[in-house]
Amino acid sequence: MSDLTGETVELLQAMIRNECVNDGTAESGFERRSSDTLEAFLGTTGLEVQRFEPTPGRASLVVRIDGTDRDAPSLCLMGHTDVVGVQREKWSVDPFAAVRKDGYIWGRGTGDDKDNATAGLMLLLLLKRQGVKLDRDVIFLAEGGEEGYSPTGVRYVIPNHWKEIDAEFVLAEGGGGLIKDGKVLYISVATSEKVRLEVQLIARGTAGHGSIPRPDSAVVRLANAISRIAAR
Repeated sequence: MSDLTGETVELLQAMIRNECVNDGTAESGFERRSSDTLEAFLGTTGLEVQRFEPTPGRASLVVRIDGTDRDAPSLCLMGHTDVVGVQREKWSVDPFAAVRKDGYIWGRGTGDDKDNATAGLMLLLLLKRQGVKLDRDVIFLAEGGEEGYSPTGVRYVIPNHWKEIDAEFVLAEGGGGLIKDGKVLYISVATSEKVRLEVQLIARGTAGHGSIPRPDSAVVRLANAISRIAAR
């Protein structure tokens, strides 16, 4: 195992061992633990760290490497440090022990999303160590609060600290891939994500009996409106 691989594995394990379970309540998550882990890992690298903590314990962390062109738009790498809850009785290992078993690291957050958080920070650290100079700034955001529609993650950072994360595009969780027999068969890229749409429709029309449906009835107008929404 190379030194870089070893460092990456150790950081991922340390992140998984932070039991940052977000159940959607204000007092859950406590992502400060993972922000502490990331900041301590950076140590004396010279990378400047910014921390945003709108609620005690609910911390997000931002690290930036400056580019050579101040007019070039930035690139943001993002991962969130909270996880959903677990049913421990259904796990064969401790979900927060980061056990290495059968060539894998087992634990809550290995796929959502402490893997991305670890990879993003390691990429920034690698750029710093190798003295890579890019035109654009590269920003790393460890979001503290993504699960459960939390108000402490990007929903807080965007309106309050947009300048610190303003970027042309963000690389974050999404997409997917397929690994079979230890070989990566494909990697997919997701460029957008569907969200729910809530619509309130009020229809008015001519009343009548169901045995003689009218084209100007409220029901017909409502059905036509729903069809137009679905067509979009």
